[in-house]
Amino acid sequence: MILVLAVVLFSSCHNYKKDTDRLMFVKDSLQQEAAFRDSTIVGFLNDFSEIQANLDSIKKIEKLVTVQSASGRELNANQKKLILEDITLLNDLLKRNKELNA
Repeated sequence: MILVLAVVLFSSCHNYKKDTDRLMFVKDSLQQEAAFRDSTIVGFLNDFSEIQANLDSIKKIEKLVTVQSASGRELNANQKKLILEDITLLNDLLKRNKELNA
């Protein structure tokens, strides 16, 4: 009887400290993964917003250039300069968008 009681007592002893440590490690690992995922999502959303803003700028500039060139008149030197500056701005915006997508 004492032998059975001793076997039950020793078998019921469990090292909960190791389980607690392992679970804390898993919890910390999951928290780090969640933080990384969240920062990646925030970065993606920020990039997406910047691309959208650049596209909106391109649309505005494109309408401006279209309206100016649709007037049917010959462009003066100042208008040509503005259009060339707009094209340069468009190129810069397109390059930035490509870099963000890369």
